[in-house]
Amino acid sequence: MPTERGPRPSAAAPIEGLLDLCMVRDLAECGGDAGPAFVLELLKMFAAEARRALLRMRVCAWLGDMRALAREAHRLKGSSASMGAARLAAECAELERRARGERSLGLEARVEHALGVLEATREGMLHCHCLFPYAGRCSNIETVM
Repeated sequence: MPTERGPRPSAAAPIEGLLDLCMVRDLAECGGDAGPAFVLELLKMFAAEARRALLRMRVCAWLGDMRALAREAHRLKGSSASMGAARLAAECAELERRARGERSLGLEARVEHALGVLEATREGMLHCHCLFPYAGRCSNIETVM
């Protein structure tokens, strides 16, 4: 049975369960002629906004503002699902569920866990071969995100 806090995902966590590979492939195909530069910029914007949303959720948890936390979690859940960040979307769904139930106990720890999931997601996307078949050979990918 998982603990309240749960293990902090590592950047080397397996992609299975972390990413919705069908959604990620669709995302990669959206780049069209723009190629990987478009997808990289999209991922960069997503990761930056997701981090800001999680930091806002941290403050909401600390202040006990469950309504604002639930709104932030709901928004990030949707954008995460759209980007193929399946585990992050699930974490946000759990944060939203707890916040709507006014269950603040352990929410700060859950937000911290979600920040770790975001980092693992970012790393997983950087090394996802369906997004970037050359991921292991391109030195500038990590600096972009």
